[in-house]
Amino acid sequence: MFLKNKTILIFTILLVLLNQACTSSKGVVQVLCNYQMNACGDCTAQYKVKSVLSVKNDNHIYLKGKTIKIIYFKDNKEVDISFGIKECLICYDFIAEGELIKSGNEYTLYATKFTRKLRKECCDK
Repeated sequence: MFLKNKTILIFTILLVLLNQACTSSKGVVQVLCNYQMNACGDCTAQYKVKSVLSVKNDNHIYLKGKTIKIIYFKDNKEVDISFGIKECLICYDFIAEGELIKSGNEYTLYATKFTRKLRKECCDK
């Protein structure tokens, strides 16, 4: 019984350490991106990086063209950055700034600032 519990404990510790090794902060970054429509029906909105505007800690040129998730916090609450947009979400440019986290092959930007602007050439506006 003791050996079984010890084995489970060691296995759990290894899983935690492995998860920590696969998740890392990539520093503070500001990106220009567009909403990425996915046919697969992802539950979380994703954005395609058009360009990297500023970087605080690292060279993030590799982000251009990547799909990332953006989580925006305002007053310590998570806010959907598409709030108030009724249609044509793909017609907006989003600029988001915050800490970039890489977990496995996925990137998440925990934004502390963001702006959005409707592109004139889109959505017959």
